[in-house]
Amino acid sequence: MKTLLALLFIFSLTASAEESPVPNEITIPLECFPVEPFLTRFKEYFEEELVFMSESVNHLEEALFHQLWINPYTKSWTFMVSNKPRQTMCVIASGKGYNNWGPSI
Repeated sequence: MKTLLALLFIFSLTASAEESPVPNEITIPLECFPVEPFLTRFKEYFEEELVFMSESVNHLEEALFHQLWINPYTKSWTFMVSNKPRQTMCVIASGKGYNNWGPSI
């Protein structure tokens, strides 16, 4: 259930605290950090690997990169979004334990 909610948030997320011009869109509180040193410390501590990344833009036309990081040994995972022009990384959700279904072909 947490995974489903995290995926839904990814598509409605803005990395800015500014008011959105889109009706019914809400800004959710996120923990955001400068990309460096956050990313280096994150990878060292959790030993998670980037397994998915998708580019989008927010309402200010700033480039966003939505990312899924996992550690296949500890089964920890983290959904994050980075804002390229602001050089920030925000944690959307994280947890431990997942199922790997893979693509249906």
